[in-house]
Amino acid sequence: MPYHHAGAYDGFDSIDEAKQYYRRCRTTKHFILSDKAIENGKLICGVCGHPMTVEKGNRCEYLSTNKKVLVMHYRCAWEVIFDTISKLSRAI
Repeated sequence: MPYHHAGAYDGFDSIDEAKQYYRRCRTTKHFILSDKAIENGKLICGVCGHPMTVEKGNRCEYLSTNKKVLVMHYRCAWEVIFDTISKLSRAI
């Protein structure tokens, strides 16, 4: 089961736990891994390719179409969002 802090994101202690919880979802879900999960695992950021470190706000996305998890640093997650917004604004 996920746990909730003061924020809007679900929190999990492992990627396997998140996959199990979201296994029947049809949309992309965003969640945060606990510090313990990041310290124990050898996780790599899906955007910049650097190892994950314990930082406040590291984000994860459960991609429901292929049942995979994308792990990102807080900064990298916002970078992806801003890049998407700027590409959309150029297209308009």
